[in-house]
Amino acid sequence: PGTSQASHYSSWVDFVDLKNTKEIWTASDSGSRAESIGIPVRAKAEDAVPNMTHQNVQGFAFDQQHVYWLDTNLRQLNATHLETKETRQVLSNDSLRALTGTDATNAFINIPRGLILEGGRLFWIDEIGGTSVIQSVETSGNSPTRLVHSPGKVVQILADPQQSQLYWLNASAGQISRSNFEGQQMQIGVIDGLKRPTSIAIDAQNQQLYWAEHDPNTPGSTARGRIMQATIPEDKSSDG
Repeated sequence: PGTSQASHYSSWVDFVDLKNTKEIWTASDSGSRAESIGIPVRAKAEDAVPNMTHQNVQGFAFDQQHVYWLDTNLRQLNATHLETKETRQVLSNDSLRALTGTDATNAFINIPRGLILEGGRLFWIDEIGGTSVIQSVETSGNSPTRLVHSPGKVVQILADPQQSQLYWLNASAGQISRSNFEGQQMQIGVIDGLKRPTSIAIDAQNQQLYWAEHDPNTPGSTARGRIMQATIPEDKSSDG
């Protein structure tokens, strides 16, 4: 239910039997055996108690030393050191609500998913009242903020570091939209008319966007899907 890539390794989230916890697994591109990276740390059998809270990873991202991961059950954003396995809380919904004065923020953690890391900031998708919200925070936990409100279901976000732009795929609207990393210079539907889109990818160097569509009318395919491609449209935005 979630993937990421760092260096020559691909990683994904999977279930483990104990606690019904979701954890992060990895495998190298050479085809070596897949294995858990031990994050989140598994509970022992003797730790199991009735009605215990399960950890549910719904998005993760790597830097050189840490993996950052969203836990939807605890409504937290955590950082775990890859070697020591020490975990610290970057954000939680409770900690955000406790901020006051100049530190107060409109950010929240409700149903988080789709975490990415770019330029020292973490970006994720959340949801409130049927509206998708894209939010960000520094890896230190400072400066949490809402960036974008997008009515409908945003299923994925990605970054174009060369143009300092953030892209998001709204499956409900059938659109790919973008803004800068501060949520400004927003352009809705730079590519639209998508049919049941499920995911996007970017080739920033060659300025190409790719997306997958689920189309039951596509002939000759059990999955009834296809991959589409388009040149990234010219930026015609203005501040605001």
